[in-house]
Order: sequence, then structure tokens, then C-alpha cells
Amino acid sequence: MKPTSVLSAGEGQTNGLKGGVVLGTGSIGSQHLTVLGQLGTVQPIAVPTRVGRLEVLRRRGMSAAGDLREAIACGATRCIVATETSRHVDDGLAAIECGLDVLVEKPLSTTADVARPLMTQATQRGCRV
Repeated sequence: MKPTSVLSAGEGQTNGLKGGVVLGTGSIGSQHLTVLGQLGTVQPIAVPTRVGRLEVLRRRGMSAAGDLREAIACGATRCIVATETSRHVDDGLAAIECGLDVLVEKPLSTTADVARPLMTQATQRGCRV
């Protein structure tokens, strides 16, 4: 099922909707994209991590960006990190560095020590996690 609100990356418009990027387009990421699209209040923008997936998503009519900065140019203001668990903290840090509020799929990380930099950066940049 594809999202109900569609924006091709690069169009630079969100039809008045707030943009939400989903980083990672596997099973869980795809579920987030579907639900966000069905809400009708969020413009879902997919950012795949697998090579070749970007064009597949675009051919399906989904809003998709090659990276977080491109997603921001399309209107993203927040990010759901739905990548492989081993990437969660690094991907969350990348989103925070771009100024996005972040929701990270569980588990956040394997230990509090690994997750701590994410929380520190979020506090310093004024982003919500």
C-alpha cells in the first residue's frame, strides 16, 4: 500500500503538510511510511539505505530522497530511524546534525554508553529524541 500523499523528491513543496523522513525502507520503515501516508497530516519522505532502492521507491510513486539533506529540502522536519539496529545511533546522530527531531526504532542501542552521544548531541542542538 503506498502513501496517500505523494511528493517527488526535488519538487520542494509539501502541499501544506509537515514532512517526516523515514530513514530505512525495510519492513519496519515501510510500515512507518504507510501509516504516515494514511494519516494525511504528514508528508512521508523515504530515505533508503540500500543501493538501488531509491529509484524503485520513486517508480512506485513514493516521495524518496537520496539522503537526509535532500529530504530536508523536500520539507522534512523530523526523522524516524528504522535502519538496522547496529546503525541506530549513528543514523540518529546524522539526523540530529541536520537539525531533525528523531524517533529511533527499538532497541536504541546495545548499551547506555553507546546511546549517550545521541542524547548529548540532541540536548546541545535542541532536538527531541
